[in-house]
Order: sequence, then C-alpha cells, then structure tokens
Amino acid sequence: MPMLSCSMNCVAEFFTYETTKSVVVKSWTVGVINRAVQLLIISYFIGWVFLHEKAYQVRDTSIESSVVTKVKGFGKYTNKVMDTADYVTPPQGGILGIKIGWVCDLDRSWEHCVPSYTFTRLDSVSEKNNVSPGYNFRQAQQYYRRENGTEYRTLMKAFGIRFDVLVYGNAGKFNIIPTLINTVAAFTSVGVGTVLCDIILLNFLKGAEQYKAKKFEEVTDVTLRHSPVYRSSQMLGGRNDEKQSTDSGAYSIGL
Repeated sequence: MPMLSCSMNCVAEFFTYETTKSVVVKSWTVGVINRAVQLLIISYFIGWVFLHEKAYQVRDTSIESSVVTKVKGFGKYTNKVMDTADYVTPPQGGILGIKIGWVCDLDRSWEHCVPSYTFTRLDSVSEKNNVSPGYNFRQAQQYYRRENGTEYRTLMKAFGIRFDVLVYGNAGKFNIIPTLINTVAAFTSVGVGTVLCDIILLNFLKGAEQYKAKKFEEVTDVTLRHSPVYRSSQMLGGRNDEKQSTDSGAYSIGL
C-alpha cells in the first residue's frame, strides 16, 4: 500500500499544470533593479549586437580568389644589367608576410569597400640566430666515398626571399531573418530582470514569506468546486440552458 500511494502521488505530481501569476510589488528597490537590468540588456543589444557586430546582416566569409605571383624581368645594379641568366647569391634570406583584408559593408556604397594591407617580417624570430639567419635551406645532392673509405657529400645552401600572402575578409548585407532573430532574442532577454527580481524578493528582502504566499498558490479540483465563483457560474449556466456558452473553461483567480 505505501508503494501504491507513492506511485499515485508521483503520477499526480507529473500530471500537473503550472501557470504564471502576476503580483504587483510596490518597492523602490526592486523597481530600480528591474529597470536597471532591462536598460543594461537593451543597451547591450543596441550598442554591441546591432551597431558594433551588425547582427542585422547576413555575412559571407568565404573568399573565392587565389594569389599567383611571378617574378621575372631585368635588374640593374650599378653599371650592369642582369637578367634571368645571372645568378645572385644573397648573404641571407628573408620572409615577408603580406596580409590583405577585405571587410565590406554592402549596405553602403561600393566605394567604401577598399582593402587594407599589412606587412610583417616573419623571419624576425631568427635574427638572434647567428648560425643560419633569415630564410634558407640546405640540400645534400650527392654522396661520395673515397678510396680510403671516407664519405663526403655535396651540400648546397640556398638563400632567398619568400612572400607569404594571406587574404581574408567578410562582407555583410541587411537581411530580415537575422534581424528578427536578434530582435526576438533582445525582447526575450529583458525577462532576465524579472528572474533576478524574483530571486531578490524570495531570498533577500523583508517580507519574503508574504511574497511567496502571493506568488505561489496551489489549486485543486476540490478547491474549485467549493469556490463561490464556481457555484455561481454553475447556477447561471443551469438557468440559461438554451444559450450556447462561449466560455473556454478557464478559471481566473483574483487577489
């Protein structure tokens, strides 16, 4: 029997319905906290989400391009003219990084969509390396063995200048879908102030027990049947049997 009673209680607790109940609390402290939190949330969405991050736009970050470079031609050094047949061995190499950024707002004129360039030396970390500074690499081409059994090889050390080109960017244009999503999120987040005020009222302010009694109320079928409002509605319904009722069956409780 105790097990059956416990099971019935669990089933009864599962098939319950909870609805919100409005309680007007006239308190300066709670009112100021509620409006301050709402103001902060609205300022965050307007200032950061919409103006700074441009959440009302749909953005495309894919770059459909590639960088192809070719170095050729003639070079002039003092009184000499050098072409591709001349080989110059620089004392050391280097790596230069070129960043090209395209960040465009397609809601504005195309004249404002201009790239930004940034140049960075990538081999600066090897400046303190006295053994092999700059950009260079070694390659052993041939191995030999002398008659006395000694092995040696031909080691080639090459220097050069390498250019690393990095292209990045994104473009945004107004779209109604992200605008509606972020607008709904902003209005939904305003409810955080209500949750915070409920926590303060239920735990930290004086009169918390009184607020709990007004905020949470349990209503059962037995309570509804013994309610004077319920009885009066039944009596009125019995007198006017010919009239069709448009009542949805909802029961309102007023404090």
